[in-house]
Order: sequence, then structure tokens, then C-alpha cells
Amino acid sequence: MRCVLCLVWLLWAAPVHAGAFLQREGMLLTIHDVAVSQSRGAYGAQASPYKKMEGDTSMELGVISWFTLLTRVQSMQLLTSTDAQWRAGPRMAELGGRLRLWQSRDYILSTQLVLRQPDVISPQPGALYARDWRIMLGRSFDIYGWPAFWSLAPGLRQRGGGARDEIHLEITAGSFIADRWQVIGQGFSLWRQGNGLEPGGYQHKLQGSLIFNAGRAWSLEAGYFFTLAGHQMREEVGWKLALWRRM
Repeated sequence: MRCVLCLVWLLWAAPVHAGAFLQREGMLLTIHDVAVSQSRGAYGAQASPYKKMEGDTSMELGVISWFTLLTRVQSMQLLTSTDAQWRAGPRMAELGGRLRLWQSRDYILSTQLVLRQPDVISPQPGALYARDWRIMLGRSFDIYGWPAFWSLAPGLRQRGGGARDEIHLEITAGSFIADRWQVIGQGFSLWRQGNGLEPGGYQHKLQGSLIFNAGRAWSLEAGYFFTLAGHQMREEVGWKLALWRRM
């Protein structure tokens, strides 16, 4: 029973949209996070440096045992070399769901569809509108007696406004390292073909996080992320803090 409870904590702490696992029926997980990052340019292209602050509020609700409802609201502030002060970037809203397709003792296969749209207060080009579809496989196991997991999430992001679709891949793995402490590592990759609106290219990011579980209801994460490689896309490095509340 102890391992089962620890595994549930571990999976709850995985970021929204980053894993194959579902929330327990009737469980609501709310995540508030703040990220601060900077970019000095782009791989293989001219690009002005910037600093960026992002704030996210995400929720996962276990509607029934095989379906989890997903929502997310994201805001952004930018500071570029030509700006005298921080300016508001696009604000985004997401709505979607995660559906369990199959599950055994250690494995789970699920699918997820999320609709992403910019707000009406600060309208942006149609390329910011997207439909994101994933097929996800996850496994739970033990490492030296501590519960752990991994998840693979390949998918397709269909973007509006004449922009090209993107192929995405998310790889997540995590494990408890003590009674209240856990680590999670993630890799994010995307590939995009170019057209007259934007160049094609690819980007690979890594993120590592340390999570402290204060109790059954609260967790705190500190993470660091950076762009490992890319072409015709931004390089970026930054930090994030996130607070989880389970109800």
C-alpha cells in the first residue's frame, strides 16, 4: 500500500499534458507555476535576444476512472532589446481530455486531445490556435524499492492561420529518492516543415525538477530547463517554480 500511495504522489506531480496517466475519479489537481527564461538568439538564424516570464494555471479533474478533464490558462510577459519595459505577450487558454485506452498492472495506454486558443483581448496571428493530439504509453515500476515511472507521448499539433503542423515528442521519467522527495526528468522535441510564413526546423529541450511533497495535498517543484539543440528555432534557458494542490 505504501508503494501505491507513493506512486500516486509521483504521477500527480508530473506536469499537465506530460504523461499517459490519469487522475483518480473525483480527484482535482491544480498546478500554479511561474517560469523565467531568456534567449540570446536562435540556431542557424538571426534573432533578437529576449527575457520572458510565464504564468500558468492548470487543472486536471478525474471525471471517471477512464477519463480526465484538462484545462490550462497561460499568460506571458516579454522584454526585448528594443523594449523600454516589459510588455504583455499572448494569453492562451486550453481545454481537452485524456482517455484511457488500455491498462495492465504496470502499463497504461491513453490518448489526449487539447484545443489551444489565444484570448480575445490580445488577438494574435491564427498560428497560435492549435489542436494537439497525443497517443501516450506509460509504465510504473520500482528502482531499489522506490516507485518510479516513465511515459512516452508522441503527437501532432495542427496549427491555424496557414502555419505548418508540428510533430511533437515528450519523454518523461521520474522516481522517489526519499519519503518526501522525488526527481523528474523530461525531454521535449518538435519538428516543423517550413513554408512562406515561417522557416522549418527542429528543437530539443531538457528539463529537470526536484519535488518536495509537503503532504497528501501540497507539493512544491523547482526546475531548470534549457534547449539542447535545434535548427531555425530559439535557444532558451530558464527556471521554474510550481505549486500543486490536490483535492
